[in-house]
Amino acid sequence: MKDVTSEMVKRVIALLRERGETLSVAESLTGGGLGAAITMIPGASEVFAGGVITYTNAAKIAQVAVSEETLKTHGAVSEECAIEMATGVQALLSTTWAISTTGVAGPDPVDDLPVGTVWIAITGAGQVAGEVAAHTLELALSGDRHSIQIGTIASAIASFERILLS
Repeated sequence: MKDVTSEMVKRVIALLRERGETLSVAESLTGGGLGAAITMIPGASEVFAGGVITYTNAAKIAQVAVSEETLKTHGAVSEECAIEMATGVQALLSTTWAISTTGVAGPDPVDDLPVGTVWIAITGAGQVAGEVAAHTLELALSGDRHSIQIGTIASAIASFERILLS
């Protein structure tokens, strides 16, 4: 993992620790890379509950409660799916925050979506009890599979850090 990503993760962990908050992840496109980037930092276990890799639609449904209707209507690479993945893992692991990643790493397009199409969702407790705040980001990345995955991880951490600081 690039040093810049490690530095961002260190700052995110420190912010979560200061706030007494926790994080979980649901990953498709990144295949565990986001969780790995977080757990590479000493002290992550104080704030990181864990994550799930939901690479298939069946896993998305079974592990993080993505609805079949969402997958049928919008597809696995969509804002709607990313939000459901994040809210599902957040509920599953009882965390304050959750990040999800879904996208097309290639080499071939999926459902007419070009390689590099990525959705990231970040969910957290809203201001009103029971409300969920969802922040989403759509990316159009270029490069090979590894570059797209690394770019997604860096973008997810950077976006989450901005949300925590706002």
